[in-house]
Amino acid sequence: MITFIEVVIIVSIILVILEFFITTGGIFALTGIFAFIAAYGLALLLKLKMPLLFLKITIPVFIFVSLASLVTVYVALKAQKKKALVGDIVGKTGVCKKDIMPKKAGQVEIDGTLWLAFSKKPIKAGSRVRVIKQDSLKLEVEEVE
Repeated sequence: MITFIEVVIIVSIILVILEFFITTGGIFALTGIFAFIAAYGLALLLKLKMPLLFLKITIPVFIFVSLASLVTVYVALKAQKKKALVGDIVGKTGVCKKDIMPKKAGQVEIDGTLWLAFSKKPIKAGSRVRVIKQDSLKLEVEEVE
């Protein structure tokens, strides 16, 4: 028979895992972590006998998933605070990261930001490029020789 505490532990793990798929800014992850700690604390206070295998599996899995979730939340929040590259980038130079073909867009890095890019001529990855036109989030580039 599964106990209430075991249900809370399972739900806490599910909440932490859901943070990867439903971005809540850490709310699911922190709620899951607090629920997990509270459930284990309650189990210790009530001196409940938890199956040893259950403890050996849930604690390491929970620690790993929690740390991964918190790192993901940290990286996401840090990315949100990063100042967006706005303004006129026409004329700036960068590096082609993925090959660009006349009818197939590639990728370029300008000032540390990756952009979708196209060109009238083929450009190989690793080549230096210059932005000649910006169309929303796409850049038209030319190879710099």
